[in-house]
Amino acid sequence: MLIPPEAVHQSDPCKITLTLLQDPPSVDIQDDESVVCYGIRCDPPNMIFHQPVKIRIPHYSLVMNPDQGKPNIVSRVLYPGTDVTITSRKRSSSSPNEPPYCRVYKRHLELYIGKCAEWWVLIPLEQQVIQHQLKCTPYIPDKIERGQEFEVHLHMHADLPGMETDIRKEKKQQSYHKSHRSVPFSVESKSGDVAVTCHREGKQVESKVLSLKDVCGKMRHNLLLSVTSTDEEFTGITITITQAGRLGMSRSIAFIIRHTGIVNLSSSNYQLVRG
Repeated sequence: MLIPPEAVHQSDPCKITLTLLQDPPSVDIQDDESVVCYGIRCDPPNMIFHQPVKIRIPHYSLVMNPDQGKPNIVSRVLYPGTDVTITSRKRSSSSPNEPPYCRVYKRHLELYIGKCAEWWVLIPLEQQVIQHQLKCTPYIPDKIERGQEFEVHLHMHADLPGMETDIRKEKKQQSYHKSHRSVPFSVESKSGDVAVTCHREGKQVESKVLSLKDVCGKMRHNLLLSVTSTDEEFTGITITITQAGRLGMSRSIAFIIRHTGIVNLSSSNYQLVRG
């Protein structure tokens, strides 16, 4: 965040904070409209800047000709003295001197604002976005007994700084841990929905489908895959991620859960984790 000296009066000291938002805004998006959303909240609410303030936001989309696009910008402002939120959506202006203005770069956005509020940048998929870079990480319970039904939590999230660390902390509080390293997966904006299948010892036991619109519109997805462990000492799990319309393009995550004892075996294709 870059705040010019003239943007805030020196006689009005205050603490300005930025928060990365992950839940998409409640705006009127048409059924046939697909957009990528990036959001931040600037506090304190309703503070006015006397000069445009620049905010740099990392993004995870592969964008074609990023300098040629004009994204839509959504602002959500709390009306003073009430609990009423005013939402507006408009195209980016043509100049950073006339906020709100946004310019798209290869790996980040530059958003210019004139006041503190909740801000969202919406990039239409059909105009510019080619791919979305996701990270896929499975988590399992800290303790798994033989023959026990449990859920594998497959997190698919934007490849943005700090997001994987936040998820790992959340999972630790839920007594879950990573069962495999994070695997990258690219989602084509012109292809179809994303399917996830879970196999136990070679037999499919669960499947989920994420619509392309949801994949592109949200930064985080947590898929719950129900599995029952075997009565043996180990259970082998394979998760496969594919996208409709991309023949032969898929990623698999395979790992072995040991129900008792400690981890003492690993290979290039499998990871052995303690249940």
